Amino acid sequence: MAEPNIIYKITILAMLDIAETSLKTAEITDFFTEEKLTDYWEVNPVILSLLDSGLVSAKKEDSETAYAITTDGEKTFAALSDRLSSEMEKDIRNYLKRLNIRVKAECTWFADTVPARDGGFFVRLKKNEGGIDTVDLSFPVPTKDMADLICFNWKSHSDASLAALLDSLTQ
Repeated sequence: MAEPNIIYKITILAMLDIAETSLKTAEITDFFTEEKLTDYWEVNPVILSLLDSGLVSAKKEDSETAYAITTDGEKTFAALSDRLSSEMEKDIRNYLKRLNIRVKAECTWFADTVPARDGGFFVRLKKNEGGIDTVDLSFPVPTKDMADLICFNWKSHSDASLAALLDSLTQ
């Protein structure tokens, strides 16, 4: 039973991360019921556990509760986002668009390694937002383990890494 709850948590965090605004309880639970994933009674406790753990915040809007992802929630989602299928992300985006909720531009990360001719490896890191490559970096590293670690961490650390690089280059 723990596995579905983890997937539900990741899905809710994804919804809150993708939406450019907070989402009301009904907007979250209706997605799960419309997609025939589960019902309100299964989703509501998951929302509350995300709230209790500080991954989402809640505020009253009119007579309803609206939820937003917190910084800790964003970090957690970034670390677990590889467990969310691209098909599920597409379903979330379509659902939110159908509700006329603005969604963040699609952002994809690409990371790859290739052996270098003179030993070591080349790492290529890309970030694409809304169909435009916003980052395209290639550089050599000495070992396959280092290359694999960089590729693994690229998706969750790209923004901080790029900020540090730009800060370093503009001083």
